Amino acid sequence: DKESSKRPNILNREFTASAPYQKIVMDTTYLRVCGIKYYLCVAMDLFNREILGYKLSRSPNTKSALICLEIA
Repeated sequence: DKESSKRPNILNREFTASAPYQKIVMDTTYLRVCGIKYYLCVAMDLFNREILGYKLSRSPNTKSALICLEIA
């Protein structure tokens, strides 16, 4: 069920922070290079929009997201 899999919106569309490391967001997107699909996971601090970490992989999975978070 799509409704039951939704997570709460804890940021409530407030994409600013008053200090570093208060709000870190992550996103995964795909890129196609020479016909091969890659997935880029990025972690960003909303305080100064600094990219804290990223991970490029051949498949979208939780492991890549956790590695990205560890790097951050």
